Amino acid sequence: MDSGINKLDFCDCLVGGKHFYVEENYVCCDDSFDDDNGHGSACAYTIKSIFPETQFYIIKILDQNLETVYPVLEAALEHCMDLKYHIINLSLSLLEEVGSVNLKLICDALQKKGKIIVASVSNGHRQSFPAAYPSVIGVRGSFFSSSEEYWYNSKEDIQCIADISPTFTSWTLDNYFMFSGNSRACAVISGLLLKLETDYNMILNLESAGLILEKNATRNDWTENDIVAFTDTYVIGHQQVCDQSVLVAVHQILSDIMGWGDNIVVDLNTNLFKNGLIHTNKIKQLIIDLEKQFGITINHSNIKYTSLCSINSIGKLIGGIVDEKTKIDS
Repeated sequence: MDSGINKLDFCDCLVGGKHFYVEENYVCCDDSFDDDNGHGSACAYTIKSIFPETQFYIIKILDQNLETVYPVLEAALEHCMDLKYHIINLSLSLLEEVGSVNLKLICDALQKKGKIIVASVSNGHRQSFPAAYPSVIGVRGSFFSSSEEYWYNSKEDIQCIADISPTFTSWTLDNYFMFSGNSRACAVISGLLLKLETDYNMILNLESAGLILEKNATRNDWTENDIVAFTDTYVIGHQQVCDQSVLVAVHQILSDIMGWGDNIVVDLNTNLFKNGLIHTNKIKQLIIDLEKQFGITINHSNIKYTSLCSINSIGKLIGGIVDEKTKIDS
C-alpha cells in the first residue's frame, strides 16, 4: 500500500490492484495503480530482494507528492479485509491521529482476521501512526551489516528496528535509485516475513510472526542511542591513497550537486551519509556526473553504497574503474 508500482518492472509478479483517492470530498476507487513517484516501486524492489518469489497486490493511496489523507487510508485498509493476501506493507506514516475516525479499529479488525500490518515510523520520529498501534508491527531503522539482521521486542510500542542501509533499486526510479530510510526498513521486514513463512512452512499471523521475529532477532533490548548510532565502519577506502586530482574533482562534483558552497571543506574520509552531506535522491545525478567527468561507465549493479560513503571511497571507486579501463584499452 503505497504510491503504486512500475508495472513494466513487475509485470511477472503482479496479481492485481486498486487506486484510492479523494475527489470532490468523496473517497473514490479505480483500477489505475501506476507509480508516478517511485517510492512504492522502491519498496517492492526491497521486498523482492529479500523474497524473490513475492507476488504483489498493489493498493495506491499516495499521490505524486507522497501525500494522502486518513479517509483514503481507512478505505484502503477496509478493502484488505476480504482479500486473500495477509501481509500488508505500509511504508508510510501519519504523525497525528487528528482526522482519523476508525483507523485503529480497522487495524484491530484486520489483525483479528489474520492480517499482518507492517508500518514504518516517520523518519526522524520515535512514533507515528498506524505503526504505534498494538495490532501493527511498527518499524524504525538503523544500520546493519545485513538486511536479514534486525532487533525485535514485542513489548515495545515500536517493536522492530531493521536495516536502512542504502541500496540500489532501478535506474528508472530517479529519486529512489538509491533507497533508504524507515520505508526501506519496513519493506525489509515484510520481505523477511514472507521468507520466514517459507522457512517455517506456515502462514503467519501477528502473534506467531512476533514470536518468530523475536526468536530470530539479533537483539531484543536496546536504547535510543543504539538506534541512532551510525559507525564509520561502513566507509571503505580509508587506507588507499587516491590521485589528488581525482579527489578534488569528486569534491567539486559533490559541492555542485549539494550546493555546499565555498565555505564547506569536507574531509576525505568524512561519512557523507551520516553527516547529511549527500542525500540518496542525489545519487543518480552523482553517478551521471562522475561518468561524464572521468569518461567512465559505473556499473551500479556491481557496487555498494559504501563505495559512495566518502570522497576517498568514491576516489577509490573511480581509480579502480580507470585502471581497469586502461588495461582493456591497452
